[in-house]
Amino acid sequence: MASEKKALSLKEKYPEIYAQKVIDRRGCKRVVPMEILSLSLGRTGTMSMKAAYEILGYPTYHWVSMMENPRDLDLWTSALTRKYDDNNNPYTLAEWDALLGHVSAVTDSPINAFAPELIAAYPHAKVVLVERDTESFDEWRVKARDGYEEHNALVTKLVPKERLLLYKLGSGWEPLCQFLGRDIPDVEFPHVNETEELQERVFLSLMLGLQRAIVMMTAWLLLILAGVWGIWMVSG
Repeated sequence: MASEKKALSLKEKYPEIYAQKVIDRRGCKRVVPMEILSLSLGRTGTMSMKAAYEILGYPTYHWVSMMENPRDLDLWTSALTRKYDDNNNPYTLAEWDALLGHVSAVTDSPINAFAPELIAAYPHAKVVLVERDTESFDEWRVKARDGYEEHNALVTKLVPKERLLLYKLGSGWEPLCQFLGRDIPDVEFPHVNETEELQERVFLSLMLGLQRAIVMMTAWLLLILAGVWGIWMVSG
């Protein structure tokens, strides 16, 4: 009888969160070509698509990447501010390359908020738009249907047909690999439970942040106590 697969601990599942980076990307340059703009909105299997791109050899930026390098949040906040509050000052290609120059593919939020900008900035990148049946949306998401369909219509309008793949969620490797010119891997197409993984990542990030804050507070308290002790010894 085959032994059951051992469940991984959170540290084993998400080692990158335990070793967060502190990279200020403002001075970075592009080191790999941008090859895939996966511009679908959320709830379209973006974690599964990220895993698929990486299996195919494309380092990929996803919302969870900000948990791995929290300093990226400052740049995304700047990009969003300049897009919506300062229409005459959008991000330049150099700034996109600084933020995303270490990856060959992008997916999920906040990337999908910049679909027109990224399509224009990387005219040679292939664009993947993952489609799902909006009729199956839960009741609380029905109001998002119009936004979902408008977003897909915009991307479809902006991208030439030869650069665009309308990928049906659950279609497996064949249409994706054919579009990208890659061999089909010897592994099953990844299926990530996005809700569970997101909850685990957020919980872990909060807990580690709290632990670090406690350590910092303890260190400051010890320094203050050492200072008070030193003053007491000198005055005594």
